[in-house]
Amino acid sequence: MAERLSDPDANPLILTSAFYHPDKTLRRVLKQRATDWVDRLEPQFTENDIRDLILGEEGTVLEPFELKTSDIGLAVILARAAFSKKSDVQRCRIVSRETIGRKGGLVITRNLKSYYPERYRYGKYRRNPQAGFNFLPAFLPGTDERHLFQMTKAAATLHVNDHGFVIRVPWPHTWREGGELARDLQVHSRLSNATESFDQLGLRVETEPGLVVVQTGSPEAQIKLMAHMTNGETMVLAKDAEGKESISIVLDMPVDDKLHLKSLFTTTGVALDWLKCPCAEGIKIEKNEMVGIASWLPPHYSWVDEIWDELI
Repeated sequence: MAERLSDPDANPLILTSAFYHPDKTLRRVLKQRATDWVDRLEPQFTENDIRDLILGEEGTVLEPFELKTSDIGLAVILARAAFSKKSDVQRCRIVSRETIGRKGGLVITRNLKSYYPERYRYGKYRRNPQAGFNFLPAFLPGTDERHLFQMTKAAATLHVNDHGFVIRVPWPHTWREGGELARDLQVHSRLSNATESFDQLGLRVETEPGLVVVQTGSPEAQIKLMAHMTNGETMVLAKDAEGKESISIVLDMPVDDKLHLKSLFTTTGVALDWLKCPCAEGIKIEKNEMVGIASWLPPHYSWVDEIWDELI
């Protein structure tokens, strides 16, 4: 299969999969992809330079520095990419699994020095870099690497009740509940072959703890939605105008009061809050590798058209 340059925003998904995906063969392939990517960036330091620095760290009394083997491997790749000719990043932050919260961690500088931001008022190193390259392995969801992530395919259901049709679907772990979530979904969601907005179709979006709920608001809305269900169209619940963070649901006509629907999350690299690696160059990847990643992580929005049939 032909490889192609992936969107740079997809780098966090590829790098995370290279070290934590349950498929050992895919991990090995993606690690080589990551290494080739770093080499193209022309890093200042070797793997041993970065690894020796990390292994020599013990942390502080308040913040012991503890990483798993996979964490160290990804941290080495990340720091080499940060301190390369094609990156102007000055600091790379690796946060211990023992650290509580998102602050602190080991900060590595571009001249291969390191320090720990101090949290008390008169500390010498109080600057806590948030921008640039950051790795917080404690925020990887779950502890069992074989079941590290929520399923790519959402468990969407269609219910029929006295008020019409109700679709319920869990939202991805990368989404955060808030007063604006339902509003954003109401504004940006759409049906694949419809020009009307959800408001014009009479569809109402609400949120429950961990769930997005879409329901028809009138008999007219039921009739409109049934036409799209009969054609097997796709409902895209999107948080933004471009649909980058979304849930795609394949509609179908219910036979009973409850129907399970095929559905799929899509995401962005920015949404992965455990890994930040802004870089202008993407990692080369093949279609079958995208499918492998998307069987475990929500796929990047730029991959969906290419691998939709394999996933759904």
